[in-house]
Amino acid sequence: VQNVHPALLSPEGQRRLLRVSIAPIPDRLGRMSRVVARLEDVTERVEAERALRKSEENFRSIFENAPVGIYQSNFTRLLSVNPTLARMFGYDSPAEMVASSLEAESFFVRREQRAGLLRRALESDSFVQDEVEYRRKDGSTFFASVRMRLVREVAGSVEGFIEDITERKRLEAELALREQRLNSFFNNATAGLCIIDADLRYVQVNEMLAKLNGLPVDEHTGKTVREVLPKLAPVLEPILRRVLDSGEPVLNREVHGATTG
Repeated sequence: VQNVHPALLSPEGQRRLLRVSIAPIPDRLGRMSRVVARLEDVTERVEAERALRKSEENFRSIFENAPVGIYQSNFTRLLSVNPTLARMFGYDSPAEMVASSLEAESFFVRREQRAGLLRRALESDSFVQDEVEYRRKDGSTFFASVRMRLVREVAGSVEGFIEDITERKRLEAELALREQRLNSFFNNATAGLCIIDADLRYVQVNEMLAKLNGLPVDEHTGKTVREVLPKLAPVLEPILRRVLDSGEPVLNREVHGATTG
């Protein structure tokens, strides 16, 4: 009988696990009249094995359910991917993606980007990051943030995370377009326009307002209304403060005074 794990209490009251092996010993007539027993304290080993299994279960749960793509690969091919990454690239399962027989760099629209990531990972002790464009199974593309690190314990192996940032890129492009249109309107408006901060300093002015004030645009930025328009400041400052304090606009108010020009 082997590998029986009974438990007992040590003199200190600790629960210990034993590995017990028992074998019969025949006498001169072949009768099994005695046994030999071997006892080994395996408490630490069994507990370590249980902790390792628990750790592996936790890792597997994170790997399977993470909201970002997780991958492991060697320098040329994918070794494993999680379900999120498989879906991201349009595959029905991780197994299908790994078995696609595609080289890892073939998922990159610009293949040289993976070579660059690998080179940086080889030179780094931590994750390296880049934003790249990937190609899905159906040929469509998407933008992603990819992180990669060298697995030094396994020769020629890397691992990392991939996050789809297509929507973020779309919003950034839309915001940039809106800012471009706003700046175009601001700079080409036929009326004087400016942006003033809570300290009543000019953040931005257009050419028309600079012309009205008699100063170049760059001589407004960072200066207060009082520094640019000392004669008008006593009239303008109370109005600006009221708008900042109340959050209510003041429209079509006529003011009189001298500008620098």
